[in-house]
Amino acid sequence: MNIKEWHQAFKVQLDTLDTQGALRLQPEVVDVFFNKAINKIMIDLYDSYEESQELSDAMSSQIVIQSIPSTNPVLTITPAGLPNQWKVSIPSNYYHHLQSYATLKVGNVTGIVRTVKQLLDTENKVLSNPFERADDTEVPIFFKDGGIYVYTPDGYTLDSFNVTYLKNPIQVSYKQNISSDIDEYLHERIINLAVIYALETYGSERTPVKVQIKDVN
Repeated sequence: MNIKEWHQAFKVQLDTLDTQGALRLQPEVVDVFFNKAINKIMIDLYDSYEESQELSDAMSSQIVIQSIPSTNPVLTITPAGLPNQWKVSIPSNYYHHLQSYATLKVGNVTGIVRTVKQLLDTENKVLSNPFERADDTEVPIFFKDGGIYVYTPDGYTLDSFNVTYLKNPIQVSYKQNISSDIDEYLHERIINLAVIYALETYGSERTPVKVQIKDVN
């Protein structure tokens, strides 16, 4: 469905739920609800996509595999100041990390190791823990300051970094005729949620909301 079809479907659903027909929203306002719904559904999918093959398939259009460094001069690996610390630049369309691995180099020998994304512990706590610090099988990574910080074992350098991530969804616009790049399987779900947001925002003031959608499928 393109953006014009989204707006048509939105109006049909809104008129069905808004029994007094009081809501007449400008396209720019509807786009705000669409983009809010897109972001919410992307977060929900990120949290649960592995639980369903159907959802995994729907997310495939948003998944990017990127090797760094690459032909894009913006994507680089640079020493970060501390010993064995490297900063990997994040692609501009990065949204959420799914998985990654690092290629380490010592002398003329390279090897691929898994990465462990650290969320709760501080860097000092992780690096001082002999069970969590970097070795020749896995390395810890931290997301901060607009980059991915990778810690390698003593004597190793970070030769390359491969990351699989969700890209930022396109923000739709009726006026600019910009449609969503999200899988069509999710379009109805996005429209339904946008209608809910519209009724939650304006319904209590302008028209009684007699119908509430609890489950957006």
